Amino acid sequence: KELLPGIAIQSPEQLKRYIKCATTDPDEQSACRNPNAPVVGHLAGTCKMGDFDMDDMAVVDPLLRVKGVQNLRVADASIMPSLPSGNTHATCMMIAEKAADLILERDQLPPQFEGS
Repeated sequence: KELLPGIAIQSPEQLKRYIKCATTDPDEQSACRNPNAPVVGHLAGTCKMGDFDMDDMAVVDPLLRVKGVQNLRVADASIMPSLPSGNTHATCMMIAEKAADLILERDQLPPQFEGS
C-alpha cells in the first residue's frame, strides 16, 4: 500500500509540489497544500561512487569525476555512502577540500603535518 505521497498526487506538477513541500523549511510548510509532507534534511548518498569498469551503477569515480561528462566533479553530500550521525556541513567541507586537492593534483600532506 502506498503511504506517501498518496493517491491524491497523480500529475507530475502535483509530485513536484509535494517534493518542494517535503524539502521546505518547516516554518514555511503551512503554505504547502500537503502540510503532512515529511521534511527531508541533509540529503545524502544519491550519487554512487565506484570504478566505472566494475560497477555499472557508479556515477562518480573515486576522483569525484562524473561518468560520461568531462570536467565535472561532484563534491557534496550526494557522494556520501551513508549519512553521518551529525550535521553534514563539516563532512561536505572536507569533501570540498579533497576535491580541490584532486583538481589541483596536490599530493597528500607531508609527514610533518600528519596527526597535528
